[in-house]
Amino acid sequence: MAITLKKIEDKELVEKVVSVATGKSVLAATLKATKDTHYNFHERKTWQCSTGSFILDALLGPISPGVVRLCGPAGSGKSSQALEILRNFLISGKNRKGVWVLAEGRGLSEEMIARCGLKFVYDAEEWEDGTVFILETNIFETFIKVMADLSINNPEGTCYGFVLDSVDGLILEADSKKEIDGESKVAGVPALSKKMFQKLSVSLFKRGHFLIAMSQVTSDIKINPYAKQAPRLGSFSGGSALNHAADWIIEYGMSYKGDFIMPSSGGTLDDGKTRALGRLVKVTILKSVLEKSKLITTTYPIKFGRKPSGIWLEREIGDMLFSWGKAVKKTSWITMSPDTVKEIADAGFEFPEKIQGEDNFYQELENHPEIVKFYYEKFKAIL
Repeated sequence: MAITLKKIEDKELVEKVVSVATGKSVLAATLKATKDTHYNFHERKTWQCSTGSFILDALLGPISPGVVRLCGPAGSGKSSQALEILRNFLISGKNRKGVWVLAEGRGLSEEMIARCGLKFVYDAEEWEDGTVFILETNIFETFIKVMADLSINNPEGTCYGFVLDSVDGLILEADSKKEIDGESKVAGVPALSKKMFQKLSVSLFKRGHFLIAMSQVTSDIKINPYAKQAPRLGSFSGGSALNHAADWIIEYGMSYKGDFIMPSSGGTLDDGKTRALGRLVKVTILKSVLEKSKLITTTYPIKFGRKPSGIWLEREIGDMLFSWGKAVKKTSWITMSPDTVKEIADAGFEFPEKIQGEDNFYQELENHPEIVKFYYEKFKAIL
C-alpha cells in the first residue's frame, strides 16, 4: 500500500520522505541539464590485456583503460614494453587503434618497427582498425589536442591506445619559437600535464582508452646537500600530476654484464665468440592497481632477435616449472616430474619427459606454445 503524506502524522518522517524524494528528483534533473559535462550517462568501456610477461602480469594485474608510466634510463626496455602492451591491446579486440607520439627523433627505430608485429602509418587516410598512427611532434599542445579530440569526439566508439615517447621530448609551443638560449617557462610541461589530466583522465578511463607515458630519469640539483628534500615517487620528468594520474608506474634499471643470459654451454660476453641469448630486465613497481605489489623489485627475461615479442615468456614459465618442482635438473638432463607428465597428458598435450640441456628445454617450450599457455593460466590462477 502506497504511503501518502495525509496518512503520516510524524512530522520528522514527513520531512524525511519529502527530502529523499526531492533529492532524487533534483539530482536527476541536474544530471540531465549538465549531461555534456559528466560521464554518468556514458557506458563504461573496459578490456584487459597482458604485459606479455608472466612476472609483470602477476605483479601488476592485467592492463586496462587508464595511464601507464614507464620510466628509466635509455636502453632499459621502456619502448619494447610499450610496444608489447600496445600490440596486445590491438590484437585482443576489434575497433581499436593506436597513436604513437614520436616526440624524440630516435625513439622508434626501423629495427623495432620491423620486429614488433605492428603496422605503423603516417597518413590519417591509412589509419585502419588495428594499426598505429605515428604523430611526429614534440609540441605539447598538439599532442594534447589530438588525444582530446580523438578520445572525446568519438562517434565510432573506437578504443585508443596512446603512447607518448617521451615526456622529455615535449616542449611548449611558445618555447619552441624562442632562441635556444632564450628563457623558457618554468615547469611548463608539468603544469600542462596537470591540466591535461584534469580534462582527460575521466574520459580515458570511462571510454576505454589508455596512455603510456615514457620518461627518462632526472637528477635533483641540491644547493644545500643537508636540506630535507620533498618526497618524490621516482626521479623522472613530467611532474607530480603524471604520477598521481597513473594507475601503474614501472621504473626500469640499468643492465650490467651479469644481467645478460648466456648459453648454458658456457662463454662470456667479452670472449669474442659467444653471443648472449638475451638479458634480464630489472624493474621496480612503484605503483599498481594491486597495492600489495608496490615497491617490489624484480626481473623478467627478454630474448634477443625475437619476433614479435622480445619478452621470453617460455623462459619465465620454464623457471616456474623448476621452482615448483614440476621439472627437475639433474646434471645436464631436465626431467619432468611424474605428476607433470600426467598433468600434460590429461590436458591433451604431448611433451618430452626428458630433455638434455637447459637451452633445449626452453626451446622445447617455445616449440609447444599450447603448453606454455596452459601453465601460464594455471600459475596465474594460483598466484
